Amino acid sequence: SLADAVEEPAAPSIEPQPEQVEPIDDPKPQDGPHPPNEFWFNGKSEYLEGIPFRLLCLLWGKEKKISKETVMHHVWGGAGASGSAYSNAQRKANDALLATGYQRQITNKGGFVWME
Repeated sequence: SLADAVEEPAAPSIEPQPEQVEPIDDPKPQDGPHPPNEFWFNGKSEYLEGIPFRLLCLLWGKEKKISKETVMHHVWGGAGASGSAYSNAQRKANDALLATGYQRQITNKGGFVWME
C-alpha cells in the first residue's frame, strides 16, 4: 500500500551537543602585585622594574613595620644597597601606587619601612 511506502521522518538526534557558552569579559585582576612586574588597583595596572616590584611585594598586605635591614635582605638578596638605590626603588614603587590611585605609600623612617 501507499501508506507503507511513506518513510517516517528521522528521529531527532539525541547525541549531546556542545554547550553554548556566552563569552564573559575577563574579570579584572585582584588588587596588588602580580608577577612578573605589574601592580593592579581598581582595574588599573602599572609596570614596575624588578627591585621596586620586590619591595612592593614584600610590603603588600602587611600592617606592621619591617626593619630596613630585613627589607634590604629580601629585596636585594642580602647584598644590601646604597641609600640612593633604596630611595630610587621606594620612589618608583610609590609612583606606581599613585598612578593607579592607591592611597597608601611606602614610608621609611627610623630604620623601619612600612606602608601608610
